[in-house]
This record gives sequence, structure tokens and C-alpha cells, in this order.
Amino acid sequence: MVLAVFVDGFDGMLARWANVKTYAKRIDGALLDNILDYLNYVIVPALFIVEHNFLPVWFRLPIACAILLASIYQFSQVDAKTDETNDYFFKGFPCYWNVVVLYMLVMQLN
Repeated sequence: MVLAVFVDGFDGMLARWANVKTYAKRIDGALLDNILDYLNYVIVPALFIVEHNFLPVWFRLPIACAILLASIYQFSQVDAKTDETNDYFFKGFPCYWNVVVLYMLVMQLN
């Protein structure tokens, strides 16, 4: 999860530097970035919540589902990111689950 945050900070800059829009015209980089962000920042933390002893057993799956649904709602908003002049950054952040789960993992919290 830490590596994903690091890579996510540089992937857009590297894609622009490599002129990916010219050499991979059939690939939508923004869509790919959103899919990877959802995987890394939503699905992976939700899986950690289900698989680890962070929450009572009966509460894990409902919380994981709530995280998945709330995050997909935010990711699907048409105005969730800034415009082209601001490099398409998220306005706010669509999910903080990864931060909470990362701290829980590192500090062994429940």
C-alpha cells in the first residue's frame, strides 16, 4: 500500500514525460489510473479489513461493502477531479480507507 501511494504520485508525470498519448493512443490513461486507484486505495484496504482482526467478525463484511460502495460513488462523480490545467488531481480524496487501514496494520490496532 505504501508503494502504491509512491507510484501514484509519479505515474502521471512519467506518462506525460514519455508522451504516452502519442505512443499508446488506444489506451485511456485517466481511466486506467482511476481503476488502479480504486484497486489500491479501496479494494486492497477492504480486503485487509475482512481478512484481519481489525473488527468483530460480524461487522467486517458490512463495513467492507460500505467502503466499496461509498468509494465507487465518489470515484464515479464527473467533477471528482480538477481540469487539465491542474493535472486531473482528485478534489479532496475519494477514500481515506487506505490511510486508516495502513495505520491499523503498522501499529497493530483494532
